[in-house]
Amino acid sequence: MDPTADPCEDFFQFACGAWNRKHIIPEDRSSISTFEVLADQLQIILKGILEEDRNAFDNDATVKAKYFYQSCMDMGESNCRKSHQLFTFLLSASQTVLSISVTCLCGL
Repeated sequence: MDPTADPCEDFFQFACGAWNRKHIIPEDRSSISTFEVLADQLQIILKGILEEDRNAFDNDATVKAKYFYQSCMDMGESNCRKSHQLFTFLLSASQTVLSISVTCLCGL
């Protein structure tokens, strides 16, 4: 509620003014509801929990969820492994191409 608004003049502002001030509609949405606000807050809380280190109070499901989340988010190591595999493949492929080219050029 917005107690500064006159309900006889602008009932919507009186009833919903504080909500509109506190919850700005994001540019990618046409509206926002209490359920969307709660869902967004829940996503932030869940992300925080999953990013915490595992501890003695976590049950098996939480430990597995944290492990899975952290393994997916470790893009640096994952990309490094993939880059190394790609580099190794390209190196072996280029050596094969180079070997074929030398054989064709030199008539060996």
